[in-house]
Amino acid sequence: HTHTHTHTDGMEKRLVADWHRTQDARIVLNYIDEKTKGGGLLCVPDFPKYDVYRLKVLIEGIAGVGKSLLFSSLISKPGSDWVAPLETLGMQFKHVYWPVKLAATSDTAIFNMEIWDAGASAKKEFEHIEEECVRDVALRVIVFSVKNISSWKFACKLMCDLPESARFIVVGTHCDGSADEWKVTAEEVKKYCNTAGVALALVDQSSENATATKAEVLDTLCAAAL
Repeated sequence: HTHTHTHTDGMEKRLVADWHRTQDARIVLNYIDEKTKGGGLLCVPDFPKYDVYRLKVLIEGIAGVGKSLLFSSLISKPGSDWVAPLETLGMQFKHVYWPVKLAATSDTAIFNMEIWDAGASAKKEFEHIEEECVRDVALRVIVFSVKNISSWKFACKLMCDLPESARFIVVGTHCDGSADEWKVTAEEVKKYCNTAGVALALVDQSSENATATKAEVLDTLCAAAL
C-alpha cells in the first residue's frame, strides 16, 4: 500500500502509466544496471537500442521538507540499503537513468537525469552553489511538506518568481499518517497545480514506500520534460 498519488492530466497522455511495473520495464532496468555498473561520474554509458533524453534536474524548497530524503530515494537502486539523510551541507548530484514507454509511439526511451540537491543554508551562504545549481537546469522539483504551511507558501512564491519559460513539477512530502496533521489540504494543492498546469505528486517518504516514491516522481519528471 502506498500513499503516493500523482495528479496530472497530461502525464497519462505522454507516458504509458505504471509501465515501470511490467516485465518489459524490468528487462530495460536490468540492461541499464549492467551498462552503469562500476561507472564513475565521468563515465557516460551508451544505450544504442534506445533514444536517450538528457536533462538537469534541481530539487528546491525550504529546509526540513525532505529534499535530501527525496534525492536519496531517486538515486537509490532497488534493494539497496535505504538511509535517511541529514541536511545537505553543500551540494550533491548524481545521474539517474530511468526508462519510460512513450504513449504516442509505444517506443521505449531512457532519461538520463542529472539530479541536483543543495542545502538551503549552503545556498544562502555560498553564492557559487546557487549559480552552479541553476546553470543549464531543465526542470525543477519544487518540494513542500503538507505538514508545514510555510513550505507551501514558499513553494507558491517560488513558482510565481520563476521565469515563464521555467519547467517544474511539485512534490508534497510527509503524506503519511492522518490527514488531520496536514496544514495544507490535498484539495487546495491540487486546485492550485491544476490552475497553474503543473504536475503534482503527493508522496509518503517512509522507507517501505521509497521504491513507489521513486517511480512516481521520476515518471512525473519525464512526462513534464516531454
